[in-house]
Amino acid sequence: MAVLFRALIVLLVLLVGCERPAPSDYWNSGEKAAARVGGGEAGNFDKLMAQGTRANLAGRPAEVESRFREALSEQRKLHGNDSPLLALPLMSLALQLSALGQFPQADARFAEAERVLASADNRAMKARLLH
Repeated sequence: MAVLFRALIVLLVLLVGCERPAPSDYWNSGEKAAARVGGGEAGNFDKLMAQGTRANLAGRPAEVESRFREALSEQRKLHGNDSPLLALPLMSLALQLSALGQFPQADARFAEAERVLASADNRAMKARLLH
């Protein structure tokens, strides 16, 4: 019983620092993130993806879909329709559409992600698509 109590105390001490994630440039779209991707509109992509992810975690599906669509639009404006950089927002949007039961639209987005990744050498993104 004493061992269980000590383990519980240790767990609580460890969890105290886990309430809120540490700030990062990705989530806050800070100066470093904007500088890393060229600032301006490119920095807006990171912001939109972060907002979509946070909305997803908060259970706001309409906002998730909207933010991922906006992020996809930003990437299309910056990189065209055939860039492998479209894969992340395409897959994020596809997953959200699938969760909303919009399977034909989700399938189309996954297919487009597969198409833009076909000639890319980004193994991590290809693995994410397969997952």
